[in-house]
Amino acid sequence: MHIEFLVEDVSGKVFLKHILKKFNVQSYKILAFKGVGRLPKKNNSVPPLSQKRGGLLTDLKKFLEGYGNSLNDSDVVFVVFDSDQKNLAALEFELQQFYSSLNKPAKTIFSLATEEMEAWLLGDSDAIMQAYPKAKLQIIQTYQQDSICGTWEVLARALNHKPESLDWQASGRLKSEWADKITPLMVLDNNVSPSFIKFRDELSRMESLI
Repeated sequence: MHIEFLVEDVSGKVFLKHILKKFNVQSYKILAFKGVGRLPKKNNSVPPLSQKRGGLLTDLKKFLEGYGNSLNDSDVVFVVFDSDQKNLAALEFELQQFYSSLNKPAKTIFSLATEEMEAWLLGDSDAIMQAYPKAKLQIIQTYQQDSICGTWEVLARALNHKPESLDWQASGRLKSEWADKITPLMVLDNNVSPSFIKFRDELSRMESLI
């Protein structure tokens, strides 16, 4: 079995690179996009792919149908991205409707981090404190897991940053740093993020088929 991971940004790729070492997944590839993009509206034409990847959802139709032609029946595509402030049930329904409209797509699993992937890091407070001993534990402990609250900003404040003073480039660098330092210390069975647990269990199920 081979798994293709499609993730919305570089920090997500860093996270996956580390977390996959904790699974028995031997054949995989990770593609990072420049943001999540958006699903095309019905009856709208999808622009052709350029050599540079754009938004994940914007290009998703082409990728999933392309993989449907190139991957084996046993192979799987994991699409991993943040739900942001969207209603999770509505977004999952929209993804199901989108997938059913595709022409012979690859077998696909959608893994949504609620609200942002930093929720998956906050799901393991021990890993955060090991990576950053000077982190503000009180902020971490008062965070309500998988809540819509400005998740990356919560982690930023816990790690002694002022998110309101960071532009998107600086915040992107920090998110990659956090993923790089915290993820290797995470313990799969200790994580309390419901959306991470769902991702973990889906990947474990795939792992059992290898």
